[in-house]
Amino acid sequence: MIAAHGTQAALDLLLEIHTSATTSLKEAVMDSLETLAGRLGLRIRLIGEGRLEAAII
Repeated sequence: MIAAHGTQAALDLLLEIHTSATTSLKEAVMDSLETLAGRLGLRIRLIGEGRLEAAII
């Protein structure tokens, strides 16, 4: 559970995983990303072809 670490580094790793993940895995990674981003006071947004970034709320 990468998201359990609760750090920016964990969020960055999940963003990288999401970019190269299969469609079925992207959903699970996105759930973890949203939870972790909320804890860090960030939001996740789509910036391109399947690419995500974290932004300050």
